[in-house]
Amino acid sequence: MNLLIVDDHPLLRAGIKVILSKNSLYNIEEAGGGEEAISLIKANLYNFVILDIDMPGINGVELAVFIKNNHPDIKIIFLTSHADIYTFSEAIETSFSGFLFKENAIDQINDCLKIVSRGEKYLSKSCTDFLFANKEKLTSIKKIKKAFKQLTDAEINVLRLISEGKTTPQIAECLFNSPKTIENHRTNICQKLELKGSNNLLTFALENKWVFKNDKN
Repeated sequence: MNLLIVDDHPLLRAGIKVILSKNSLYNIEEAGGGEEAISLIKANLYNFVILDIDMPGINGVELAVFIKNNHPDIKIIFLTSHADIYTFSEAIETSFSGFLFKENAIDQINDCLKIVSRGEKYLSKSCTDFLFANKEKLTSIKKIKKAFKQLTDAEINVLRLISEGKTTPQIAECLFNSPKTIENHRTNICQKLELKGSNNLLTFALENKWVFKNDKN
C-alpha cells in the first residue's frame, strides 16, 4: 500500500517512517508541506495520507479538502498537537479516517492504519478526551461559523478591519466608502450576529479573528 507522510517536522516524519518501515506492506514517501504533497499526490496513487493539520502555506485542512475533492479514495489520517482549537474544529468536519495526537502517533500509528484499512474510523483516546473536554467551545465555534456565513463579502471586510482595531472613518478610507455606508454595514453585522452595541461588535471581532484565518472567500 502506498502511503504519504506530510509534516513540516522532519524528525516526526522520520519517527513514523521508522515504525512503518518494519512492515513491508507499506511503500512510504514523505512531503515537508502542502505544496510538495499536492505535487506528489497528482503524480502518484496513494492509499493513505498521514497529514499534519498545522503547517505553513497550505495547511492540513486545506490539503484534506483538496484530496477529498480530487482523490476521494485516499484515506486521510490527521496528526495534531494540543494546539489551535479552531483549526481542530475545521479538521473534525472534514472526511477524515483517523485522528492522532503527535505525542502518541508513533505508538498508535500501526493500530490506526489497521482499523482505517478495514473502513472504520480511528479516533485515539486522547483525541476523544480532548473533544469531550472542549465540547462547549467546539459547539460555540460551530455556531459562530454558521452565523458568519450570513455576512456579505462587504460585511466580512468591515468586520475584518474592525478586528484590526480600525475606526469607522479608517475603514471607510480603506474600502473607499463613506462613513455612513460603513455604519450601515456595522448595523447589519450586529443584527445578523445578534450583537447589541458597538463595543460588543469590537469584542466579537477581536475574540474571533480565527474566523478570518479560516475564511476562504
